[in-house]
Amino acid sequence: MEQHLDTRTYPAGEVIFDEGDPGHEVFIIKSGLVEIAQTDLNGTRQTLAFLGEGNLFGEMALVDQEPRSASAKALENTDCYVLPEPLFRENMDKTPPLIQSMVQLLVQRLRLTTREASSQRL
Repeated sequence: MEQHLDTRTYPAGEVIFDEGDPGHEVFIIKSGLVEIAQTDLNGTRQTLAFLGEGNLFGEMALVDQEPRSASAKALENTDCYVLPEPLFRENMDKTPPLIQSMVQLLVQRLRLTTREASSQRL
């Protein structure tokens, strides 16, 4: 599948996407470092994860078609493979319905857990 993916380069400090943005692609880190962060109700930015080579991010918005639940920012020069939504959907459609349902349920639970954790930081 790698031959079907575009590669994008993000310089250190560049925002890849913002919390609340629509999601139309999934990212796989080829090299570099990405911070995943969320802003709580007080406007405080909370880091959720640091992701490096081989890690995937941005998938939740494609699974449940909700806005991005967090922001992603390159902390150093970062190259990512980009899986566009049509290719993501094509591959998900080949997945058995039970697995699709389980993935959707896991994403819903993760969103709920993240929201609850964010509200407890107030």
